[in-house]
This record gives sequence, C-alpha cells and structure tokens, in this order.
Amino acid sequence: LAKGNNQLKQEKINQNLAHFAKNETTALNKVRLLKRISKLGGWIILFVSFIFAFQEPEFISPWVYTAAAAFGGALIGLGMWFENTLLTWPSLRPFVDLEGLRKIDTISKVK
Repeated sequence: LAKGNNQLKQEKINQNLAHFAKNETTALNKVRLLKRISKLGGWIILFVSFIFAFQEPEFISPWVYTAAAAFGGALIGLGMWFENTLLTWPSLRPFVDLEGLRKIDTISKVK
C-alpha cells in the first residue's frame, strides 16, 4: 500500500511539474502574485492586530487579535516560501528536463 501511495504522489508531482513546464512564465507570474498577496496581507493583519493589542478594546477578546497575529505571521511565512521558490528556480531550471515534462503533460491529458 505504501509503495502505491508513493507512486501516486510521484505521479502527482510529475503532473504539477509538467503543467509548470508547459506554462513556465504564467506559473512564475502566479507565484509572484501569490507571494505579494500573502506577504502584504500578512503584514496588514499583523499590523492591525498589534494596534488592537495596544489599544486593548473591551469589545474584542485578546485571543482574537492573538489568533489574527498568528495568522498574519503564517501568511508572511507563506510569502517567504513563495519568494524562496522564485529565488531557487533559476538554479534548478538547468537540471529539470522541461521537454520530458511537457511530454508527460501531453500524455496525462490523453488518459
């Protein structure tokens, strides 16, 4: 069962890489957009939650802005992950067989 599960994961990874290879520029632009949205949204949520934390409003429980700050931090971390993906792609690209991946994408659409 574990071997079959690993094979399914590998096929899914290959399909995702094949889709990425087919539309490389579009996929990189999508990752850039996700990076910007997650980092900006995270900083806004974090900033607003800190404002509420220092204002100490009575109508909001401290747990609410604590959870919001944690969520904002998670979004910032996700944005950094997207940024690292963009930074490492030029180094990884020469080692990836893009033509082979495009063929996999074509074969997977036929099935």
